[in-house]
Amino acid sequence: MNNIVDLTSSLTASDVQQIARLDGHDQAGLIRRGELPDGALNEVAKRRIAALNPAVNAVVWEPEVIPKPTVASGPMLQVPYLLKASSEFPDFPICSGSRSAKSRMGHQAAPFFKRLAEAGLVPVGMTSMPEFGLLSSSESILYGPTKNPWSHSHSTSGSSSGAAAAVACGMVPFAHASDAAGSIRMPASSCGVIGFKASRDYNLRARHHHFVDDYLCSDTLIARSMRDVNWATHWVRPASALPGVAPQGKLKIAMIMEGLNGITPDSDVNNTIRKAATQLEGLGYQVDEIRQPLDTHALGQALGTIWCYLGGDIVDSVSAVAGSTPIENLLEPWTLGLHSKRDSLGPSQLSQAFQVIVEQTALLTKFHQQYDVMLSPVNATVSPPLGHLSPCRAFDELWAAVFEYMSYTPIQNLTGTPSISLPMGQSSSGIPIGVMLSADFGQDDTLLKLATEMEAKEMWQIQWPANA
Repeated sequence: MNNIVDLTSSLTASDVQQIARLDGHDQAGLIRRGELPDGALNEVAKRRIAALNPAVNAVVWEPEVIPKPTVASGPMLQVPYLLKASSEFPDFPICSGSRSAKSRMGHQAAPFFKRLAEAGLVPVGMTSMPEFGLLSSSESILYGPTKNPWSHSHSTSGSSSGAAAAVACGMVPFAHASDAAGSIRMPASSCGVIGFKASRDYNLRARHHHFVDDYLCSDTLIARSMRDVNWATHWVRPASALPGVAPQGKLKIAMIMEGLNGITPDSDVNNTIRKAATQLEGLGYQVDEIRQPLDTHALGQALGTIWCYLGGDIVDSVSAVAGSTPIENLLEPWTLGLHSKRDSLGPSQLSQAFQVIVEQTALLTKFHQQYDVMLSPVNATVSPPLGHLSPCRAFDELWAAVFEYMSYTPIQNLTGTPSISLPMGQSSSGIPIGVMLSADFGQDDTLLKLATEMEAKEMWQIQWPANA
């Protein structure tokens, strides 16, 4: 894009929209070539957030003064991005979607965010999330609901809810996201953008130490183009994370429709996955529909046990410093319910959960000796109506709803394998539907290469929500 705006003129509304529809590489190019003045991309982001955020509630905090780049050059110099509300960054809040942490501020940046700063990226705000990332929809008491840009009565999924919604609207080209059970891939699918979860330990540390969080969680930047996703994935990859040996010849792909606890997809999702399979066959790949090779009921039970421990640990920590404040005024009913359910578990259930994970990971490794890639749904249904996954819903009803909806993506978190959600379709009501491709541990680049090839063949077109 040449001379999109004269360096001495102010940005018009048309300029702002044109720039906002560019990916991170193209926005950086405008700065690098001198076609935009310093600070112009920040101004674009601020104006997009001001115009679009009231309708979707994706950005929950903005700094009064946007930090300046800490480097003089870099591949993404002056490109704006958003942080998830669980991130620590100097002088940014770290509320994690919870009233219990609403006044907590950050003092330092983790290696993940220091690395982003080395690229020249500039944080311009923080995005919404459910309380401590424990739900797959952002409808927290602290923030209120985050609305899907494609249908304001529906969820964005979660927990990186605001991140996906903000990128889908074009507020920014990048938004930080983290994924402990699908929290990158589910909102990317629901909002029509790209979400990649790396192999375990294949990104720099983004938070403080926590053994379950470290075991399950991966961090990335949600984006719209595969070149942005490829760049971000490699930029934050530690040197110790060596790429696996690429499969020889054409990839063999297994289409698997069964999720945790035997869940199967609805018709809209089913049709989208089968359409993707047909398109992959058109690219020359072998696609076989096979039965799920894993014990999905055992994995589902293991996930539920771990989730209770995550919620229980949070309640224990907050209770220790709550003083005279009633815990119900600090934490949501869902989080408190997880604590109660944890206390009802037998003493051996956590060790049993990890034993199941070890056994099923071995089975998955064996499966990948025959098939390079797994094609599956991201969720069993399109994003649900707001309220379906509300933290204030009756606990037993919400427990069933959460683990029915979150029934595919956790497999890769439990086994530590890479996975990506690609925007391949829409429901009959116009809500985006992603498809999920997953591979063996360390085969991150195999997935990225396949997704890039699919994008180049125009197997999907990034679409824009109305009024964005």
